[in-house]
Amino acid sequence: MGYDSPDMPGVLNGLKKFNAVAVNREYDFIPSLQERLSLAARCLSHAARNVVDRVRSLEVMVDSAGLDELAEQWAAIHTLDQLTAEAQASAINILKDTFIQRTQRIVSAATAAKAQIEVRAVEGEGLNLEHYSDPLLAYDAARLDELEQKAVTLQLEEDQLHADKQVVIAAGTILQSRSWLGLISDLLPTAEQIQTLVMAASVGKAEADVVTAALERVTQYLGFVDNGYRLFSLTEARNKITDKLADLNIHKSRNKADMRELKGRAEKIRRHAELVEARGYWVDNIRRIANGLAVFLTRLNAVIVINEHTLVQASAELAGFQRFLRRISR
Repeated sequence: MGYDSPDMPGVLNGLKKFNAVAVNREYDFIPSLQERLSLAARCLSHAARNVVDRVRSLEVMVDSAGLDELAEQWAAIHTLDQLTAEAQASAINILKDTFIQRTQRIVSAATAAKAQIEVRAVEGEGLNLEHYSDPLLAYDAARLDELEQKAVTLQLEEDQLHADKQVVIAAGTILQSRSWLGLISDLLPTAEQIQTLVMAASVGKAEADVVTAALERVTQYLGFVDNGYRLFSLTEARNKITDKLADLNIHKSRNKADMRELKGRAEKIRRHAELVEARGYWVDNIRRIANGLAVFLTRLNAVIVINEHTLVQASAELAGFQRFLRRISR
């Protein structure tokens, strides 16, 4: 029966996530969480290296066990007719002692490694990764809702400013036309004067409506003036609107930046769940290594009677165990 091998590439991918968080300081907006995640990155990376080092040490020990040679020697002893029964028994006893010494050495190392790996798994599982930031998240969510509503309001305001600016520009063009220049002086006509011109069929109603609307915009952006507005007032109103648009763009940029920051924080908290999952995956796979060692120890300790058959079995078991170790260390 084979071994349940851990997913070491998956473990390493999880460690990369932790190390990226530690290096990039992604959770500085929750300092205590950033500190815990940085600590977790160090602990999990160190523990993983420690586990791999243990496995490599075991791998070297298993590779040099030489049980195949012992099995060959055992078979050769029984084919040597010139050996007396007493000499054969003595040689067999030496092989048994050698087998016991070599396997016990491996058993001792595997037992110690298993204990250490289990400790690492417990330590990894015990790391505190909680963010304790539910109040902050609730505040961020409410604040983000406010900013999104503000973005809608700012966009509506911008659209209105652009529309007002177009009205003022259109009125300026109309008032500079030949049909209007002969009817007005340097002063802009009042709404009543415009109505009189329309009734007298001196100007078209559509153009008159544009000029009337522009007068309303001039009053809105420049304020009421007792002695009336001049043609240049249209330019002043247009400039005033341009300034307001510039200020509005600054507010929109700030609002977008604030929204981006809050959305980024929310996304990082969402990814925090991935870190918790990665830690769980790390623990599960480290325990899978310890379980593999436990399976190996159970099988090797089950050898009671030492003979050629058990030597061959033990050698095959070591070969399978070595493949298990290599899948971890490579």
